[in-house]
Order: sequence, then structure tokens, then C-alpha cells
Amino acid sequence: MEAVTIFADPQAYTDPERWHAVAARLRRDDPVARIEADGFDPF
Repeated sequence: MEAVTIFADPQAYTDPERWHAVAARLRRDDPVARIEADGFDPF
């Protein structure tokens, strides 16, 4: 699973510790990520 999918996957929010760890990694490694997930307009 691509890290940015945490923003579009409702299941990702069920594990707040993992969610925040992935978000911290994204802020560090790719702070301006483009999210392209099925069923969503890119954001």
C-alpha cells in the first residue's frame, strides 16, 4: 500500500499510532505529496 493512501482509506484511521507514524514519514520524505486514489479526485 502506498503511504499516501492513509488519507483516502477509512480503515487507516482505525490505527491512530500507525496513521501518525506514516504521516510523520510523509512530512519528512514527501511534504507536498499528490494523492491519487481510486474513487477520489486527486488532491
